[in-house]
Amino acid sequence: MKIKNTEHYTEAGMMLAYESNAATVLWDEASQSIHLRWKSFAQGEALRESLNKTLALIVANGGQYCLSDARDVCVLTHEDQQWMDGEWFPRASQLGLKYLAVLQPKNIIAKMSVNAVLNRVDGIEIVTFDTIAAAKQWLTIKRITPTIPGEHSHWNGILSNIDWLDKRNN
Repeated sequence: MKIKNTEHYTEAGMMLAYESNAATVLWDEASQSIHLRWKSFAQGEALRESLNKTLALIVANGGQYCLSDARDVCVLTHEDQQWMDGEWFPRASQLGLKYLAVLQPKNIIAKMSVNAVLNRVDGIEIVTFDTIAAAKQWLTIKRITPTIPGEHSHWNGILSNIDWLDKRNN
């Protein structure tokens, strides 16, 4: 499923891999990242199909980076949370997903259900954001900065590194 056909290009050079009423899955060749945009209420088969299309991009393109725009997500059902915990996240990690930037849902209850799932994930570094610019910046830093074994990598440390780089360049 290596997406290379120009008829599937969307805005900003991203290539459309999948689209449904629930979500749009895009591949950004420039940043080597998957962009998953949730459109609204997604549950059951619609949620699973969208997430499985994301897995296909991980395999086809070596996608280690993913931006999930969950701002319009509604509450995740218990069954979908269990499926994501037991099936999707372990497979995504096994297939090579390393970094996941998540734009937080606007709805507070949806935010709680999404965070409940994200807090149980192992093997993928996940950071939540309120803006797409911050999420993209974090993924870019992860892509261009090698991880140093034994160091804790989290957003505050990255911000410190950015401050250090800014001072160094001035």
